[in-house]
Amino acid sequence: MTLRLTRHDYLRRNVVHLRCTRATGVKVALDDFGVGYSSLARLQHLPIDIIRIDRCFVSGVATSPSDRVLVSPVIELAHQMGCTTVAEGIEPPEQLRALRDLGCDHIQGFLIGVPAPATAAPGRLLAQPAAAHGRT
Repeated sequence: MTLRLTRHDYLRRNVVHLRCTRATGVKVALDDFGVGYSSLARLQHLPIDIIRIDRCFVSGVATSPSDRVLVSPVIELAHQMGCTTVAEGIEPPEQLRALRDLGCDHIQGFLIGVPAPATAAPGRLLAQPAAAHGRT
């Protein structure tokens, strides 16, 4: 189970509460990293397991050297902190390839599937080839 911290949650939840949450085995994900209140300053104080990189940083990662220059150290920093990375808003396969090359752990976006109720997930996952889910 994962608790996703949104921009509004940063202000409401304190570090002690998050540490207690993690102690129960729940992972804590910092959502929309790089925008709003989700910044490097937060990484120093929040006990997190996952850094979710906002789509505005990864949208041009396959075609823009400057986007790669921004995303690459975020992924490396997350890994150095012992965190897993998730890139948000992935649509074209070229983004997936570029993020794999940079070492991103997971992706989320329309390339994998459109939003659906949790009850639909098992059937949708079984109907998709393994390569569509980022596995080879």
